[in-house]
This record gives sequence, C-alpha cells and structure tokens, in this order.
Amino acid sequence: MKALIYTLLIILFVALQSTVFRYISFLNCAPQVVLILVVSSAVLRGQATGAIVGLFAGLLVDILGGRAIGFNAILYMYIGFFTAWLCERFYNKRYKVVFVFVIMANLVYSLLYYFFSFAIWGKGDIIVALWKVILPEVWWTMIVALPIFWVIEKIDRLLAR
Repeated sequence: MKALIYTLLIILFVALQSTVFRYISFLNCAPQVVLILVVSSAVLRGQATGAIVGLFAGLLVDILGGRAIGFNAILYMYIGFFTAWLCERFYNKRYKVVFVFVIMANLVYSLLYYFFSFAIWGKGDIIVALWKVILPEVWWTMIVALPIFWVIEKIDRLLAR
C-alpha cells in the first residue's frame, strides 16, 4: 500500500511541477515540488525510501523532459539518500529541519544541474545563473515547502496506521 501511495504521489508531484507550477512562476522560475517530495520522504521514511522515491521521481522527470535520461534520477536519488543519512544522524523530524534540508537540497541540485548542463561545456555565467534562476527558484521552493511537507506528513501518518 505504501508503495502505491508513493507512486501516486510521485506521479502527482511530477505532473504538478511540469504543468501547474510552470504557470504559477515567480521571476520565471517554478518551485521544485518533486524535490520537496524526495526530501520529505527521506526525512519521514529513511534512506531507502528517500533514495527509491528520488530515483523514480527523477526518472519520471527525465522521461517527461529532462536532457538525458538518468541525470535527474541520479541527483534526486543521492539527495534522498544523503538527506535521510544526515537527518538520522543529526536531526529529528521537525518542520525547521525539513525547511533547511529543502533549501540545501535545492541549492545542491541547482548548482549540480548548472554545472553538468552548462559550466562543463564552457557556457553560461554562474553569477547570472545564481541571481536569475537558482536563488529565485530556491525562494519559490521555500514558500511552498512547508505546506507540501505538512500534507505529505499527514499522508505518511495515515500509512503508518
């Protein structure tokens, strides 16, 4: 049952990110709601769930519009795994912690995405990317992170019963 619910959540969040949130953009940037799902599942369920949700969510993002299949899957998988690893060792499951992990994960994801998509080929300017894309995306993701985590946490509590 948990696998089915997480599968439906992955499909829902990828659909929301690629449709609804593209039209509700802030400074031409959409929030990374799939990243919020990956971080939330990692914080609530641990390393294995965080990595698996990250892998499949990233794979679906890649299939629907990524540059190379597997790129987002690997990034999301590692973000899910290491978020849970850090959370299990240093923190508990409070909203502030999820908020900080979403910010950190979004910065890491965006910087790695920029590096492997542009900088490695000698294209783009990191300062412009930070000010016009990465930081507005992080702000927008921060705004929607806590309400989304609240919903995911409620669903997780229902699954725990």
